[in-house]
Amino acid sequence: MRRLGLPVLGVLSLCGCALGPGQHLKVDDGWQSGTSAETQVHLYDITPRLVAKLESLHEKSTELPDWLRSYVPDTYLLGPGDVLQITVWDHPELTVPAGTQFTSESNGRLVRNDGTIFYPYVGAVRAAGMTAEAVRTELARRLVPFIDRPQVDVSVLRYGNQRVSLSGAFMRNDPQTLTNVPTSLAEAIGKAGINTTDADLSGLQLRRDGQHVTLDLDELTRRGVDLQTVYLKAGDSLFLPFADRKKIYVMGEVAAPRALSFKADSISLASALGTVSGLRPETSKATQVYVIRAPEGEQVPSSADIYRMDANQPLSWVLASRFALQPGDVVYVSPAGVTRWNRLISQLLPSASIIQASQALTTN
Repeated sequence: MRRLGLPVLGVLSLCGCALGPGQHLKVDDGWQSGTSAETQVHLYDITPRLVAKLESLHEKSTELPDWLRSYVPDTYLLGPGDVLQITVWDHPELTVPAGTQFTSESNGRLVRNDGTIFYPYVGAVRAAGMTAEAVRTELARRLVPFIDRPQVDVSVLRYGNQRVSLSGAFMRNDPQTLTNVPTSLAEAIGKAGINTTDADLSGLQLRRDGQHVTLDLDELTRRGVDLQTVYLKAGDSLFLPFADRKKIYVMGEVAAPRALSFKADSISLASALGTVSGLRPETSKATQVYVIRAPEGEQVPSSADIYRMDANQPLSWVLASRFALQPGDVVYVSPAGVTRWNRLISQLLPSASIIQASQALTTN
């Protein structure tokens, strides 16, 4: 076996010095921040104290706002778009022109844009803003000159005035019509259906009368909040965002590095590593698993918080199951020292062959 020439050995020796122990960051356990060059990166070990601190800082309240929780729907009031079924007993000619007692939607009385309906003999009758019972009383009163003791019945044949709009990651985004039976938030979501593959379950947005609230459906469900008691109001809008922007990035010495999307408020470090099939046992340095995070509120980050996990310690995996990752986090697993050395050698061998061929030509 031929020995490498002196130039090759020189290169390897210099690179060997460069591949000695890597940089070591001082662990900052004081929760300070700074803007100077020396304090742009903060390194924290993932400890029970740290996990408890992060959980307390990011704890989300599941208390619903009073304006949403206390709302009780009023009696349904008619409006433009509603269709009424009006029956005058023993007078089928007033119900349908064909003269039969049978009624259908085509024979209903539409509440027009001006809020009125038209009825034979009495003409235009105000309906918008009134209950069906109030319209019945008014029709009976105005039919007295034409019919002796009229018996009138009024019901809503089709509701079309009060609606709730839906958009985003629902299976069906058609507006939902409210009726005289109150519609709860749970019923509206169930009717629309959720695209569970792509929806961000933590970001449902409800807007009402200039007010806005973001609801974490996953957290509310886990804590037993009954959404059947949360009622919708005419004009409400529901928006369920897609989860395509909620990603973390798992890189380095893992079995399947890639970007991960998640549908809940967060994903744990343990879940993220499990999803990519864990660390590569033959190439990773288990003592150096990092979570790199940009501070909140900075449009162009000028610093970073780095959290370090020692995957050789059983307790670290327990803590990792409670360490919540945030959108944009980068999980990086460092390579072992021998891995870096082997990769360097594989890159230098082609250069060594070229140098040896050059030496042979010179000798010849």
